[in-house]
Amino acid sequence: MKKYILFFLLVGMFFVTGCEKNQYETLHCTRETTEENYKSIEEITVFYQDDKIKKISQSSTQEMDPSIVDSSFDFGTSIASSFDGIAGFSMKYEKINDRSLKSTITIDYTKLNLSSMKEKLGEDFNEAEFMKAKDMSLEDFKKEELEGYVCK
Repeated sequence: MKKYILFFLLVGMFFVTGCEKNQYETLHCTRETTEENYKSIEEITVFYQDDKIKKISQSSTQEMDPSIVDSSFDFGTSIASSFDGIAGFSMKYEKINDRSLKSTITIDYTKLNLSSMKEKLGEDFNEAEFMKAKDMSLEDFKKEELEGYVCK
């Protein structure tokens, strides 16, 4: 009888704790900018829990003069590859077509390895500025970082 009780307790604990997997709420915001021969659509998704930011993903799709797409892609890819291997941080560049590029940066503050970030960037790394969003409330982040964005 004790074995059955222990079994049901363990199964019950598994289901209770299994249902609490880092379920973050999200805020999705977009902004479009158009200038001569240039169009940018920026998207930011903020993952938060208890009004504290846990993760941010920002992408920018840029439509530009075809003559600079390849060089911009090569430059962006070069920068992105310098951040490879940093836990909690990723940067990617994609060539969408002969006029458009997409860059995506994701920062997961719950997994971010600051030591690796400091090592990669050296003196150029401003930890306070980089980590500012982590300590903001969602409302403060909206006011300071999302002006001009439409959020849902």
